[in-house]
Amino acid sequence: MDILQKILEIDKAAAAQTELLAEEEQRALKGLDEKRLRRREKRVSEEQEKLDSLCAEQERILNEKKQGADKTLADTMNRLDSIFAQHREEWQNEIIGRITGV
Repeated sequence: MDILQKILEIDKAAAAQTELLAEEEQRALKGLDEKRLRRREKRVSEEQEKLDSLCAEQERILNEKKQGADKTLADTMNRLDSIFAQHREEWQNEIIGRITGV
């Protein structure tokens, strides 16, 4: 009976040790998950900063191109207005002549 009692004690001790190891493993895994989560959050944050920087740069480039296009448009409109002003009377007379046949 002593042997059976000893085996039961060893089995209980082994079960308790197994339970402790399982709990320790869960804590270790939780710690790893938290570390992974922190690393992932850090990477996401870094990538978001890069994306924000890229967006700001692209917006700056777009604004520069828009300003250039706006200037080109204004210059073209001024040039057309100038040409029209120079030839207004001539063109009006030609249009009236075509309409009246004179």
